Parts: sequence; C-alpha cells; structure tokens
Amino acid sequence: MKKCLLLLMTFTLILSSIAPVGVYAQEDMDRQLESTILKVKELFNISDDYDGFNSRVSSYDNKIIFYLNWSDSKEKLPNINVSVDADNNISSYNKFYRNSGEQETKLPNISIEKGKDIALEFIKKVDSSLVSQIVLREDSDISNYQEQEYNFSFFRQVNNIPYYSNTLRISVDKYTGEVTNYYADWDRDLKFPDATKAISYEKGKKAFKDNIGLDLVYKKSNVITFKLPNSKEETNYFLTYSTADGNAAIDAITGNKIDLNYYGYGVYNIRNADAAGESQKAITPEERAEIDKVSGIKNIGEIEKIARTALDIGADYKLKSKNIYSNWRNSSELQWSLYFEKELSKDNMITADISLDAKTGEIISFYHRIDQEDKKPNINMDQALELANSCLEKLNPDEKDRVEYLPEESGKDERKTYTFRFIRKEGDIYVEDDGIYIGVDTVNNRIYSYSKDWDKKELPPVGEIISFDKAYDILFNDIGYELMYVSVYDQNAKDQRQVKLVYNIKPEKPLNISASNGEILDFRGRPFKESKVINYKDIDNSYAKDKIKTLAQYGIAFDAEEFRPKDKILQKDFMYLIWKSINSYSIYDKDEVDTIYKDLTNQNIIREGEKAPDSYVTKEDGVKYIIRAMRYDKIAEIDGIYKEIFADTKDISKDLKGHMILAYGLGIIKGDGKEIPNINPKYELKREDAVNIIYNYVFN
Repeated sequence: MKKCLLLLMTFTLILSSIAPVGVYAQEDMDRQLESTILKVKELFNISDDYDGFNSRVSSYDNKIIFYLNWSDSKEKLPNINVSVDADNNISSYNKFYRNSGEQETKLPNISIEKGKDIALEFIKKVDSSLVSQIVLREDSDISNYQEQEYNFSFFRQVNNIPYYSNTLRISVDKYTGEVTNYYADWDRDLKFPDATKAISYEKGKKAFKDNIGLDLVYKKSNVITFKLPNSKEETNYFLTYSTADGNAAIDAITGNKIDLNYYGYGVYNIRNADAAGESQKAITPEERAEIDKVSGIKNIGEIEKIARTALDIGADYKLKSKNIYSNWRNSSELQWSLYFEKELSKDNMITADISLDAKTGEIISFYHRIDQEDKKPNINMDQALELANSCLEKLNPDEKDRVEYLPEESGKDERKTYTFRFIRKEGDIYVEDDGIYIGVDTVNNRIYSYSKDWDKKELPPVGEIISFDKAYDILFNDIGYELMYVSVYDQNAKDQRQVKLVYNIKPEKPLNISASNGEILDFRGRPFKESKVINYKDIDNSYAKDKIKTLAQYGIAFDAEEFRPKDKILQKDFMYLIWKSINSYSIYDKDEVDTIYKDLTNQNIIREGEKAPDSYVTKEDGVKYIIRAMRYDKIAEIDGIYKEIFADTKDISKDLKGHMILAYGLGIIKGDGKEIPNINPKYELKREDAVNIIYNYVFN
C-alpha cells in the first residue's frame, strides 16, 4: 500500500498544476481525491493488499470525474477500475482477473434469477435511490452460454413513465456470483415535466394521426448491413406502413409534433479506392462486366473542372487528393472523390470535398467547410429553404418533382446552418433512405453541403394492400404507443438539453407493418420475432425436459409452442440447433435453410454430398456433425489408433469409428449401460435425443 500512497502524493502534486479552475480550489483537490478513494474502497471492499494504484481526473460542464485503478503486480488480485464523480456517484465499475482459469463445467453455478437478485443488490449498494427508478429490459432473460457473465440491462422510469435515454448495464459472473461490470448512463440534474398535464391517450393517438401519421414506405432489406465491395448481395425492397419521418413524436402537453433530434442530416462519403492490374490470361464474362464499369469514365481534368464550378472555388484551392471507387449502394457505378484545401494562415485551412459520378459528372455529395466565427445569421429558415430549393432545381432537374421536403418543427430561426431533407416519393409512396440533403450556411448565404442517396434499382409493384385503418390498429394495439420522456436539443436555449413528455411508438418492436398482410416485419422484411425465452407446452414427459429448457434459455431452441420431443428429428432441424449453438446472436431462423447450410458448409460442419434437409439423422451422423463443430474431426479421422470398445462396433461406419469413440469419451453420448456397451450407431434420433446430445456438447 506504500506504493499506492506514493502514487497518490505524486498524482496530487501533478494535479495542482492541471486541475480545472472553477471546479474545485486546487488546495482542496487532494482532500477530495483522498476522501473519494477511501469511500470507494469501503464501498467495494477493496483491500490494502494492492501494490499498484493510479488515477486521473477530468471535468466537463463544471463536473469533475475521478478515474481510479487498483492493480496487483503479482496478478493474484483482480484489477479494479472505478469512475466516480465529486458527489461520490459511481458511473462505472470493472473487476478483471488476469488469471481466471478455465471453468470445470460450462453449466453455470448461479441461476439467471439469482443473477438478477445479485445485480439489484449491487445497484442498491452503489446507489439505493436508483433501484426504485429502473425496469429490467425483457430480453435480459436470454443469455449466451459462451459468455461467462449474465448481462442485465435496465432503463429508467420516472412517474411510471419510461425514460429510455438513461440506462444501467451490469454483468454478473455465472460461476462466482461476482459483479464484474457496472455502467450507469444516468443524468441526475434533469427536470421532468409534470405528467398530470398530459393530454389523454386518445387525444395523443389522434394527434399522431393528424400531425405525423402513417405513410406507405418502401424500405430496403439490407439498410443496416454494410455491403462489402465484392458482395453479390442485392437490395430487396418491401412495402410497409411506417412513418416517412421517424424522428418525430407528439408533445404530450400541447399535442403538437416535436422533433426528437436536432442535429441535422450529415453528408457522408465512403472512400474505397480500388487498384487494377494487367493480366495475360483470357478475360471471363464476369471480368468483362467489371471492365465495362470503367469504360467511358471522365478523366480527372474534366472532373476537377466540374468540381471547382460546383464548389465555386478558384485556383487558391489546391487539389490535395483524388480517388476513384465503387458506389457502395449502386455497385455497378464508379465515383470520383476530390479533396481541396485553401490555406488562410499557417494554422488555418479551409477544406472542401466532393464526390461525382465518374461517367456523367453528376454531383453526388459535397461538403465545404464554413467560416462562421463570431458572426450572426443573415437569413431566416424560409430564406434558407429558398436557397435549398434553387440548388435542388439546378442540380436535380429530373428528380425535383419526385421528392418531398420534410420540414423540421423546432429551431426554425436564428440558426447558422440548416440541413433540409427532401425524401424520394414515387406516387404516394415514400422510399426510405433515398433522398437529397442540402445544407445552407445562413451567415454567408450559400450552400455548404449536398448529398444525394438514390438507389436506381426498380421498385416492386404495390399489389393489394391493407387499409390505413387496419395499419393504425396494428400500430396502437400490437406495436404499442405510450407516454415517455425524451431528450431534445435546442441550440438557442440556455439549457440546450431538455426533457419533454411525449406520446411515441414503443421501442421494442420495429414500426414496419407489412402493407400486404399487416405482419410486423424486421429490418430485412421478414416477420419480426421478439427476443424471448421459448417455453414449450409439451415437454413435461420428456426425459430431456431440463436440458430442452436450459438450451432454450440460451437461445438454442425452435420458435414454437410445441417441441414434439418424441418425433424423429430432420437433418435441417438438427443442423439448425448446431448452428444456433455457435451463432447465438444470429438473426436467421430455421426456415432459412439454405443460409444455414451454406454457413455450416463454410465451417466444414457439413460437407459436399451430405445435405439432405428432410432426412432423419442417425446417432453416428449426429455425432459426426458435433465432432466437426468441436474441431476434433482431424483427430477422429486418424486411422488405426482407436480400440473397439463397443459391443456393436461393427455397425459403425468405418470412417466414423473415431468420432463415436471420442464422443463417448467426452460424455456427449452414452451406451446402453452394459459392461461392454452397445452404442446403436444407426439409431434414428428423436428430437429429445438430439437436444440431449447437443446439450452435452455445449456444456461439455
């Protein structure tokens, strides 16, 4: 502990020269740190046996945070890291063992229910005032057997109204019951509006219909997943009832529409330069298609001239870089990306970058840095919108009648910049994420940013659709609509961050209502499935009941009310369970057979010629797939090293003898209990048998 005190003395000497003025007097900082260390040690029962300690301090918005770290050079004690403010509020805690050792079993010693109790007791110890304000998220019941901790997430509730922006996350070791991580994203100085002043729920629903409303919206199935440059993945559209502007809610006091964020829309450029080389071999049709992409592109001289004209910049702007790359949304197209700099002084540069279609010279996006220091706006929002409309007509004469401006509701005047969003609309249907974004500098009266996102693939036909009334019923009754507190930002207000009481869509389910049949869809356009532990109704008489329930707790389960334990298992269902055991967080379900088989083939768990989705699985084949999943197949395939330990060894396929013996030795399968056991390799597994084997593999 002497080292700890020496480090503390050194820290306070350094701190006296760097501590932020106006937070604490410098002569008080050492006493504050000493007091904080002692309180944290007592709170978390940190012993004096640590021989290493360091700390740092930071301040933000007149609040000071201490970061404390205890370590043991002998690595017998766990590292402990704590973040705590000057009022002794703990924002984070981490306990890490360098040499934790491997668990004897993968089965947890602590149940998930016990883990919840431990988490709540820890929160109560850290800050008892928080316990009455938190609600456990429903998906916290699902765990991952490959992780050593249970991870619980809570959101804040004030006046029985959720405030999802404040959360607690806490991890409890499944084997020791220790809390290993705690993180509080919590605001203590917020003022929450009086909920008794809210309009009624029915009025809130009517306000949503009148001021926001559902729209017909085309959405893209791969909007969340980034496509790699060489990916053959195609964008698929699906038609939904949703909202064209997903950033709005209803003010529960006034009944008016309110914007939920106030940051504007950014302009993004994804740069990925490709290099091309020569080849002496024949060109394949696929290679020819790629070569054709670069045929007819404009040279850099032409592109630079277009870019300078669009940006209205002269020779004092130097071209610093130029790249050509594939358009990530329309992979058959190429873009030029140019970057310019103008030196105002040795330490001050004005920059501009722009992306253009490599063949047509069409402007895709640009951003021109703004010089607005100590200046005030010269035009209001309406005048800025006029500039944006003029830019839209100039740069997009063919699309100007196919977009619709989505107005903002907050901060209309006295802003130095505005970013206007024009969303694509085909007839009466919006196209999500397709649109044009134009930024206006109100100080210098000019366009400073522009971005066009526009997928050129053909939209699917509309077909028959459900009514708006039906869609609203699904929204309010199945997805959910509720009172909640949210944070909004107003750059012109003294307190820029304010809490508002709003009526808004519940966040647990996506606002994607299939226009054709009313199903709630996920981001891929597939039926949405909630993350919850499956509880089967028909497993009470199964010998594997407890194992079926345990695997379900870890997400290794079929999404169904009945498990059908006595039915023989099909290969595709057996493969799904194996696949879920190694892909706990995957979004695919058992109906996506081809995707699952492809993934398992890539992992060498199933091989060429073995795919037979609707066939039954024998015990030896089931073992074969399990041994491959464990990466023991190379050992199992060694010939001549395995004894004949089963009475019915002759019935085992010659190339699977090692697999069966390994599985038996590892406890994944059992014999019939005789001194020289029968293993019955050709037995066709029932669904309960399959779970028994997979459970033994998972928790081996």
